[in-house]
Amino acid sequence: MSASLEKEPIVGKRLLIVRATIAGLLLGGLNLTLAHVAERYGLDWLEDYGNALLIGLLSGFIFYRLFLQDAVIREVNHHVRNALQVILYPENTGDLRAALNRIDWALRKVIRGKFGSSQSEEDKAEAAKELQNRVVR
Repeated sequence: MSASLEKEPIVGKRLLIVRATIAGLLLGGLNLTLAHVAERYGLDWLEDYGNALLIGLLSGFIFYRLFLQDAVIREVNHHVRNALQVILYPENTGDLRAALNRIDWALRKVIRGKFGSSQSEEDKAEAAKELQNRVVR
């Protein structure tokens, strides 16, 4: 997920809202079910511990996603900054092309690998072509 949803496609925004709504309803339903079972059988401690457990699981998932996003940002930042150094101080034109390819790779592969779907057919064909170019050189 991006930090700003302004430039996201409307389908992505709606999907995010639907997922958040489903997760909220599911968590609320679990909480109500737990409260009902605890009240019916006189297990007050179950309601307290169950609520704490649900809140803990939700908090853990949120922090996991935030740390994952931070790690991806750091990795992309590392690759892009290294490539920009080559662009600022090129020794030959081949370095510029390699730096631009590295930025493109970081933006497509690293982010897709952490948040996106599996490799598309276009990406597989491009990877095969890149491998063939390396073998020819």
